[in-house]
Amino acid sequence: MPGVERAKQGRRAVRPDPTSGPVAEFADELWQLKLRAGDPSYDTIRTVYGAAASKSSLAAAARGQHLPSRDTTWEYVRALAVTALGEDEDAARAEWFEKWEKARARIEGGPLVQRSAPKPDRPVKMRGSTVAIAVVLLLLAVLVTSAEQGPLVATGVPAHLARLVPGDNVGMRRMVNYPNGAVVHPGTDIVKIWELVNAGSATWTDRYLARIDPVRPDGCTSPERVPIAMTRPGQAVLVAAPFHVPEQLGQCVVRWKMVDARGRQFFPESLYVQLHVIIA
Repeated sequence: MPGVERAKQGRRAVRPDPTSGPVAEFADELWQLKLRAGDPSYDTIRTVYGAAASKSSLAAAARGQHLPSRDTTWEYVRALAVTALGEDEDAARAEWFEKWEKARARIEGGPLVQRSAPKPDRPVKMRGSTVAIAVVLLLLAVLVTSAEQGPLVATGVPAHLARLVPGDNVGMRRMVNYPNGAVVHPGTDIVKIWELVNAGSATWTDRYLARIDPVRPDGCTSPERVPIAMTRPGQAVLVAAPFHVPEQLGQCVVRWKMVDARGRQFFPESLYVQLHVIIA
């Protein structure tokens, strides 16, 4: 179980002393980031949040004995800051590479050399309902709210990436219910709700959230896609998907991306939303 694994990690891991040097100070910042993300296990950082680094490399980065490579640092940060916490990808990359460069300069005793943060050379992997559920979906399909109600907590594709529709952009303001790691009972029906924001200049019409993870025999079942109500620029919309939770204990992770009626992804390089629940 994830909790048991985390407890074992906690007994082995020793938090670095940030006053003992630049390597430990940098590692302590990585440690703090992990805590802000809910202190997931390193295996969860890889399998759920999509870090393309080994579990041992991720653990070593926060141990504070050696400065991790830029690539390992970014995979650690991207998985936790961007995917788990919903921070802006470009801002997180710039912030953490600056921290890494400062730590490197202090270790080598030389001047700080500012280097532009490299862009990833590959796409980031984003890792029977009742009548009542049908009614909820029908109501949510027409519920559109103003984007001025609160700040965004995650942004969509950066401006330099190609879009299916010129001027299009998206943000996820919040998960309305069932936050990541929420506990649900086995064998139940639930409805997961996300609040998305049209952060671009194109009106959303005939759009859907499509499931990008396959249905597993021991996983949560759901429709292949759910509709998104027409949403004008600057507006927010609630989107819901019904799930049947299996009887088997464990965890369930299902990711979704925005597509058109033909299944083409509007934001292939960026935002996805997910259901992540613990069945217990």
